Amino acid sequence: MKKITALSLLRLGFKKVDVPPEDNDGEKGFYYFVFDLESKTGYPLLITGDEDNGKDSYTVEINELEDNIVIKDLADLKALVGIIRRNINNE
Repeated sequence: MKKITALSLLRLGFKKVDVPPEDNDGEKGFYYFVFDLESKTGYPLLITGDEDNGKDSYTVEINELEDNIVIKDLADLKALVGIIRRNINNE
């Protein structure tokens, strides 16, 4: 199993979202990554947590499904992103 890194997320088309301390009730700032269908839904389809703990290793979840589906392997994530891209309805 190959870990999902920040660089692999960016290469797959994820966007980094920075949350500064002032937007986090004065706590430490953080960031996470999202993959969205900007023109279709307006909200992220796939999202990471901010829990990499300095290890540059992320899990990805399908937004709104809580922890029901958690992707931990880069090959699985690449396959899912490919399926999504090939099947976007552009009508």
